[in-house]
Amino acid sequence: MTLQDKTVNKYSNDIKKNLKVSLKMKTRIMNDLNADINARREAGETIDEIIADMGTPQEVANGFNSELADCESKGSTWRYVFLGLAILSAICFVLSVVSYLIQTPYTIGSMTKNETSAFVAQVNHRVPFWVTLPFSIGCLMEYFLLKWKNCGTKKHYGLIAIMSVAAILFFVGDLIRWSISYYIELESTMHVTKGNLRIDSIMSAVKSLLYPGFWLPIITLIVSIRQRKIDISQKL
Repeated sequence: MTLQDKTVNKYSNDIKKNLKVSLKMKTRIMNDLNADINARREAGETIDEIIADMGTPQEVANGFNSELADCESKGSTWRYVFLGLAILSAICFVLSVVSYLIQTPYTIGSMTKNETSAFVAQVNHRVPFWVTLPFSIGCLMEYFLLKWKNCGTKKHYGLIAIMSVAAILFFVGDLIRWSISYYIELESTMHVTKGNLRIDSIMSAVKSLLYPGFWLPIITLIVSIRQRKIDISQKL
């Protein structure tokens, strides 16, 4: 081991001793720090030049401690509220699906063709698939956003963005299904013109966009995209 290698090891160890972060974060910092030092040495810089540029071990450690103070503190307690809402809405989703699967076959067996169409439309109209599942996903994503705060990685926020988009697409897709079912139900039970039926169905669909199952995933999508641009690795 050369003198410069010994100097690097001592410098790294002194920084590590002064870091006041979790063991996991400390390991990550030191891996990135050593990789950066080695890259600069390979580029031709001496260890004395690197140390002069980076600062004393205490200065380097204090910089990390200050930058990562929020990451080491506990996340907002509000995250448990969103976690509870995610679990409750997921249970509602499962119950609504089970109710639909159990109710539909037995009831349809004793109906005429027209009655069957009206019944299926009515059940589809009432089953809140498009409300509960996207809302549950949105709450779960909000839970993780509050847990990670500003300290997640690009992969973390990328996953939240993907799940948020999936929730939005599910909401919109099932909202279209619901609107068609609602149209069929009105057509089979009310004597109104098709033009009025279309307008009523469209207005009901537009009002549904005010549900949190739609806008909550949009919020988590926007936040995750913004946070993904501020990767925690940029602080290291």
